[in-house]
Amino acid sequence: MKKNLGYIVLLLLVTFMYGCGGSDSEEPTPDPVDSKNPEMTISAPAEGATVLRGSDLTLSGTFTDDMELESLTVTLSFNDTKAFTGIDDPWEPAGSPETIVLSGTEDQLTNHTLFGESIPADCKVGSYVLTLDLKDKSGKMTSQTINVVVGG
Repeated sequence: MKKNLGYIVLLLLVTFMYGCGGSDSEEPTPDPVDSKNPEMTISAPAEGATVLRGSDLTLSGTFTDDMELESLTVTLSFNDTKAFTGIDDPWEPAGSPETIVLSGTEDQLTNHTLFGESIPADCKVGSYVLTLDLKDKSGKMTSQTINVVVGG
């Protein structure tokens, strides 16, 4: 009887040890879901800012996402409905649209010269529209427009 009792205690101990240890294979952790669009806070240029011909059009801002940023695409277009008198050819930068690679969950630009060139001294003065399209790694996008005036 003592021998059987020893086997029973040993069997209970082994069962308890394996039973409390769980299984060797764990459930896979699901990939996190990107549930939010990226966000941007632009500090320059300000809405309606005047930028002089011959100077640089610069962009400053902070870009954030809950998972990971990918890029910012900036396009410039002339808003001829608000044109002033002047030279006939509006500024059409060769580098527009410009795509800027971003990374991480937060990235910043400070005084980034857009399109890699200064505003031509002989371009048409008037109202232009910057369109900013911010994209994260999952393809979610946020857009913002900024009206600027080329003058001088």
